Amino acid sequence: MRHTWLKFLVDLDWRTALMIPIICKPSENAFQEAFKTAKINPYKTLFFDDSIRNIQTAKLTGLTTVWVGSSLRKNGVDYALESIHNIREAVPELWESVNKSNDVRHAQKIAIETPVEV
Repeated sequence: MRHTWLKFLVDLDWRTALMIPIICKPSENAFQEAFKTAKINPYKTLFFDDSIRNIQTAKLTGLTTVWVGSSLRKNGVDYALESIHNIREAVPELWESVNKSNDVRHAQKIAIETPVEV
């Protein structure tokens, strides 16, 4: 495997590779490129992240946002979760819409791990 990567690096046309723009979150362009690549509608998509900067940019692009790691609701935050394990309680309409939708297909029930104090 190591030789495969080495061959890839040697054979790579670096002049072309360096001309390809690299765009990352929280750039709005990064989100727009992701929408095009994945062929998704941002107005029908939940976006989970632990960075408030990413969340706020995501909101500007039309995504419904879920800030994981905080229970505070800031500008651009639709839902705030201390832990991803709290999603069922924090976003109950997600499960309601899945149960009502004929478009959603899944092979089995969805399991959510929830810590329980005894």
